[in-house]
Amino acid sequence: MVFYTFFFAKKRIVLSPMKNIKRGILFIVYLLFWLVAFELMRVFFMLFNMANGFSCSVTEFFGAMLHGIRLDLAMVAYIGIFITPFFIAFSFLKSQRIFRIFMDVLTAVILVVVSIIVVGDAETYRSWQFRIDASVLQFIDNPKFMFASTPIVRIVMLFGLVAVISVLLFFLYRLLTRKLFERLEQEKFYSLLFILLAAILVIPARGGIGIVPINAGSVYFCDNPFANHSSINVCWNFLSYYFAANADFEKYLYFDEIDEIPSDTTANDFYCKKVLRKPPEHIVFVLLESFTWNAMCYDNPTESVTPKLIKWREEGIFFSRCYASGDRSVRGIASIFSGIPSLPNYSVIKTPEKSQQMPSLLRMLKENGYNNVSFYYGGDANFANMSSYMYQNGANIFSQNNLHIDCRTTYWGYDDGCMFDEFYAHLQNTNTGSVSILFTINSHEPYDVPIAPYGTDDELTLNMNAYYYTDSCLNNFIVKMKNSPKWENSLIILVSDHGKMFRSQDWHSLDKSHIIMQWMGGVVNDSFDCNLPCDQADISATLLSALGIKHDGFVFSENIFGKYRPTAFSPCGQGFAFVMGNDGVWYEGDSDNFYPSEVSDNLKYNAKAYCQKVAEYYSGLK
Repeated sequence: MVFYTFFFAKKRIVLSPMKNIKRGILFIVYLLFWLVAFELMRVFFMLFNMANGFSCSVTEFFGAMLHGIRLDLAMVAYIGIFITPFFIAFSFLKSQRIFRIFMDVLTAVILVVVSIIVVGDAETYRSWQFRIDASVLQFIDNPKFMFASTPIVRIVMLFGLVAVISVLLFFLYRLLTRKLFERLEQEKFYSLLFILLAAILVIPARGGIGIVPINAGSVYFCDNPFANHSSINVCWNFLSYYFAANADFEKYLYFDEIDEIPSDTTANDFYCKKVLRKPPEHIVFVLLESFTWNAMCYDNPTESVTPKLIKWREEGIFFSRCYASGDRSVRGIASIFSGIPSLPNYSVIKTPEKSQQMPSLLRMLKENGYNNVSFYYGGDANFANMSSYMYQNGANIFSQNNLHIDCRTTYWGYDDGCMFDEFYAHLQNTNTGSVSILFTINSHEPYDVPIAPYGTDDELTLNMNAYYYTDSCLNNFIVKMKNSPKWENSLIILVSDHGKMFRSQDWHSLDKSHIIMQWMGGVVNDSFDCNLPCDQADISATLLSALGIKHDGFVFSENIFGKYRPTAFSPCGQGFAFVMGNDGVWYEGDSDNFYPSEVSDNLKYNAKAYCQKVAEYYSGLK
């Protein structure tokens, strides 16, 4: 046997590489355990969601397993870098039993955390259709609402899955490492070579030695979104966004300089159209939770789950091509009342120091005579910082926190029926110069409503029941308003807070961002269908312009009737939709692909340029 002799501090230390390689073998086996664990977790994710209606071919299934290894290796490398100091520190101890106990506890803790992320991701994917990331931490201070969308029985089942996965993987870890731990001995200075090993692990951690580090899109390999999403390592995805310092605005800076997005030179039928016959005494907003276009089925009324709402289509101004400016309630609310679209996975409301710097439709209205601003919400208004946003915009808040009414209570709060009644009573007692807002809740998961016209067979029918119920409540409210003296001097704006996937939709389709917006009331000058593309952020400029109020500060809000070709920008998941004139495109940020790919280069440029402008705006807020 060959021996190497080192002299250090006047002491002769004789080390055998054959003897001390055991710790290195343990290190490698430990990393291989995590590689296997991540592959098994991917299998769990795919099978879990295939049971929920998602599908892929056998080739795509194994393709996701194969291509996903790149991100698995990156995540394994980060784990290796993390545990290196422990492998070095404990090598100086005479007894290695303490090291084994420490690694057992550390591994068990990591497995529980990872299992929670994996199971939570699998569960939310069926609704969100993208992998979970650190944006969910925005809701961790409201655990009640994190679980409000899920029935108790399912919550218990999910935690059971967390326990099963954690225990099974821990047994696998012990099976692979038990004997290796038993053979460890004190090694001292030889273990310092692990520093070099950790340095080498930086290469797989960043995905290679190329200029561009690995990203989620690096593992996309086909045109099936579910298969591509399955190839992502959700733990890597979570951490990559967590360490992106709140919001990585730089990744949306696609160009060194951007040109102004040109306007069409052809006038349309709605240019300079008079919207209101007189200024309203009362402005009423009804924000409809998740009211997506595909559920309303205006083009096929027999399939609609909101049969009463579609009968009001001829009442007032109906915007048939309106898009959500965000994919979460708080993002939609900020877009509506601040006139600025969100960015993918970014909620400015969560940072009040930034949101208070943004323009405010409600403050502008207060400065122009609409002094009484009220916000009604059947749930806890503290959810996702809604209360701070509304307070800083001058609204009085009426919610489950301070409304004590005799009403059926759901996971989220009071039923929409009770809240519409409370809201109607409020409107009848308001004085001239009021802005009143109601935000509905029942059409949010878990779709807990007192009626079941479509049955209770699955989540789709529960969702249909919820739409039907809120539709009935909304209809009763509109009927009562139209029969009251308030109608003559009121403007009522119905708008969805965001869209969603409903029934069978293509993830790359613009349909999931397509929402409803309708303006009605006695002050509306004429009833017509506006087919110009617009988004929630355009409400501020359009309303202020109709009232004769300047809106120069709303740089991303455009008067729908004041330009030749309106545009719409709709972020969702890791990408965004962009509509200009009659053309639209969906951009998937992870893969840097456009859908459909056949659209013009000019549209692709304008889509990225618009997103960059929004990112530059948010990055400029201090």
